[in-house]
Amino acid sequence: MGNKSQPRKKPVTYAQHQWERVWKGLVTTKGRLDKAKVMQELADFSILMEEAGKVYYHVSGGQISTVRVMAETVINAATEADNDALKEILVDEKAKWESERGARDPVVERLEDVCYVRLGNPTLAFEGRHILVTIPGGTYSAAWCSTTDQLFVDDEAPLPADWIDTAKEAARALLSEER
Repeated sequence: MGNKSQPRKKPVTYAQHQWERVWKGLVTTKGRLDKAKVMQELADFSILMEEAGKVYYHVSGGQISTVRVMAETVINAATEADNDALKEILVDEKAKWESERGARDPVVERLEDVCYVRLGNPTLAFEGRHILVTIPGGTYSAAWCSTTDQLFVDDEAPLPADWIDTAKEAARALLSEER
């Protein structure tokens, strides 16, 4: 029975894999380590790490300054920093809208997540309330019907689908405060 067992290959570590895939060709000459090439690669790598740390610090709003973190951590911190900045912008917009509105209607807006919803002009053609929804992409007109718990968007300039649920929650909260 010609079923001879073949010798098993040793598992390759990540470091061995990276050596073969990335570094070996960069830092060897004729199969031997070349000190000058190693020094140059280390110097380049150090610059890369320093510069990446600066980028991480900037995009994370100062939360991360080391490159020894997973990309998902940096992305989450950057998203959080962006949302915080957007909330500040929306608070400023709210203050501007309130000053334009004057003392009318004591409850006319609701900030939910990073979506700002305020009451628009009443409409006679619809039982619901006209609302304006401001998100990072702009301001959209919609109508909220409390009796059916539905948000109706403008067909000509519809609110992006990924903001519908957030806008519904904000409208629901805003109009429940109005009662």
